[in-house]
Amino acid sequence: SYSFCTLLIPQTMNTLHYTLLSVLALTQGVLSQGTDPFAPGLHEVTAVRGKTTASDGNVSWEYVGMVPKLVGEGAPVYVWVTGFGGVAPSSMYTELSGMMAMKGFVSIVLWRESIPEPRIDGLSLVDAVAWLRKNMTEYNINWGRLFIGGHSAGNHVWCDYLTDACPTTPVIGVIMMDPVDGYDPEGIIDNFCTSETAKLPYAIPGLLLSTGLDPAPGPSGTACAPEKISNWRFYNAWAGPIWMVNATGYSHLDVLDPESEKGGVFVCASDDLPKIPYKHQVVGLAYAFISLLNGKPTESILTNTSAMPVASISYHNANGYVPPFTPGCKQL
Repeated sequence: SYSFCTLLIPQTMNTLHYTLLSVLALTQGVLSQGTDPFAPGLHEVTAVRGKTTASDGNVSWEYVGMVPKLVGEGAPVYVWVTGFGGVAPSSMYTELSGMMAMKGFVSIVLWRESIPEPRIDGLSLVDAVAWLRKNMTEYNINWGRLFIGGHSAGNHVWCDYLTDACPTTPVIGVIMMDPVDGYDPEGIIDNFCTSETAKLPYAIPGLLLSTGLDPAPGPSGTACAPEKISNWRFYNAWAGPIWMVNATGYSHLDVLDPESEKGGVFVCASDDLPKIPYKHQVVGLAYAFISLLNGKPTESILTNTSAMPVASISYHNANGYVPPFTPGCKQL
């Protein structure tokens, strides 16, 4: 067990630089970096907050980035969109994002206050990614190892983005957390990036992290990740190599900060399991996937459920691709 002192980001200021302080008191002693893929990371982290500017001069996305302080080769970077299609504030994910950076990769969480049409959202990521690459040069970031993804309906946004940006996008892989497609929770509005009957028009390596309670109705009577528009829809539509790990006892809310999770239990199905082990699993699997696409022999970490911190089921579909899996997006 350990304590984790998270960083609180004030929402009233535009750009802030902090040092993320972490207190790791491990009962078995301090583990060295890399000993266990699911152990807490030990990197010092800098947090930065700002707004990306679109080509027309307007603000497109707000972001909070957690950047590990590394010497030598720059850190890989994961740019991801919050729930509700990017409307959920990034402050709801501070703990998880900080844990990612402590493990050794940059986490940049995107969100916005407005709710534009989904196609506008997807296209706006083109400007956002370009802006981040141009304006975050003071940090030791390896933009050649860029991953994209999101939580919940934030995954609809990047999926729409890749429909236009592949194969010219610098993105080399996708990391999805409890992905939901469409523009509304029930899929009533016919606006989907994926299809129930066809593969996506591009192939890119993907990691999908789901939970057993994703499709379960909450007190509202509605599931936060309805079966027909969530995890399996993405998995079955995937055209590149994909790995999916389902944490069977956990819920859609469990990647959120504790206070944000408490507010969500009135909508989503919830559980009473400890959240930190699950977050370590999310971070460890993401880092294993990132390492795999950097030529490291880490695929077994994505499939060996007996070594994972929480009870899980693993799935894999190579979709005809063979190791070593080539990073990047291929138009089909």
